[in-house]
Amino acid sequence: MSGSPRFADRREELALLRRLEGRRGGQLLVVHGRRRVGKTALLARHLQTSRRRSIYLYIDLLKRDDLLDQLSRDVARQLQAPVAFRRWEDLWDYVDASVGRGLTVVLDEFQRLRTVSPDALSSLQRAWDERLRRRPILLVLMGSAVGMVRRLAVDARGALYGRSTAILPLHPFTYAQARTLLRGAEPRRVELYAAFGGTPHYLSLALATPGDLWRKIRELVLEPYAPLREEPLNVLAAELRDPEKYHSILRAIAGGRGTPKEIGDVSGVAPTRLPYYLGALEDLLEVVRREEPVLGAKRSGRYVIQDPFFRFWFRFVHRQRGRLELGDVLGVLRAVREEFPAHAGTIFEGIVREWVAGNPRLGGRRLEVERVGAWWDRRGHEIDVCAPLRDGSVLLGEVTWRSKPVGAADVDALLKKADLVAPQRPKRFLLVGRKVDPQAREALGGRGAVLDLADLAGTLQDTR
Repeated sequence: MSGSPRFADRREELALLRRLEGRRGGQLLVVHGRRRVGKTALLARHLQTSRRRSIYLYIDLLKRDDLLDQLSRDVARQLQAPVAFRRWEDLWDYVDASVGRGLTVVLDEFQRLRTVSPDALSSLQRAWDERLRRRPILLVLMGSAVGMVRRLAVDARGALYGRSTAILPLHPFTYAQARTLLRGAEPRRVELYAAFGGTPHYLSLALATPGDLWRKIRELVLEPYAPLREEPLNVLAAELRDPEKYHSILRAIAGGRGTPKEIGDVSGVAPTRLPYYLGALEDLLEVVRREEPVLGAKRSGRYVIQDPFFRFWFRFVHRQRGRLELGDVLGVLRAVREEFPAHAGTIFEGIVREWVAGNPRLGGRRLEVERVGAWWDRRGHEIDVCAPLRDGSVLLGEVTWRSKPVGAADVDALLKKADLVAPQRPKRFLLVGRKVDPQAREALGGRGAVLDLADLAGTLQDTR
């Protein structure tokens, strides 16, 4: 393993920062993403490797004058120059005078300026428009309150709208990215990802905690002072108004209610307001997503919790909060161990769909995938992977996390269900499991592929 989980595999993001520093004139980059996703670590790594001088300023929740005093000390320490800012204009004047051949300035949690000192934003806007945009400066505005960042710098009525050179949303790692950090054989990697997801901070904690998966879950999530025991609730409270409504919606989805009507009935959120709340969870926090059955009826769409850790927490921690409050940590951990394979299986299905979306080689040639998802109908039939291909055929696949090997019976079951999907299109087939019975490959023949974890791991390219 190389590097830290906080910025590992951020090669594209680091390349963007380098490109912006190499352009002529002022560049304004907006970086946003929810808490713990590694924004500060990404910029820290860039500043460590950049040849430019730089200023990193953290906007704390202080009174205006106290914040200016803090920023004065930060600049004095970083540039070894005594300064004292009494107005925001003093800070921007100093930045302008210090540009030289190039300067990078990072304002971390910049959205707090709206609360601490609203005049700071208008002052920054004037300084950028009148002077800084013509200077060799990269100004990075970074924030974790995604909605507020968008309102200030992305939305048309925002104070800094239209001034950004680039907007960089930072997302949790996909499995292909996260697995490069996780030691051991593939089953362990999948299970760690199923429990902690791709948020860099959660992965850092998991990697730093000794012991097996169950010890990590107990110490990081279940025990009274575990650092992640209240994490989803803290994220909702930090990012959104009315966090209790979002909590109710996620609780409903975690309980298997996927349609808007089902979610509304269980959560108590009015039907007219539900799209607003679902939109925030989907677009701002990327915690849920709406799934449509590929090549199926769009009206059969459903919402699912897509973030593995949030899905784990609402399934195992939220339901057992009463027992945890009474101190029955070991009893809850036993329940987690019993149900975890089913949870990991659901996450593994998403991992395989992610892999298919990457156009892997299958049967000696590369798949050219148009889109990928699952398929289901209203009669209860489901297929884990459905991917129309550019040659007019469709790939259909089943994924299992059970300990029993994929066998010939699984092949037969998939072939029978396949007749329900796009009967006129040619089909290829895929079965993926932890283990594979050789008879399964014989039963499928040349119509597709049957892969075990070792086969799948061999096709996943580590990105370092």
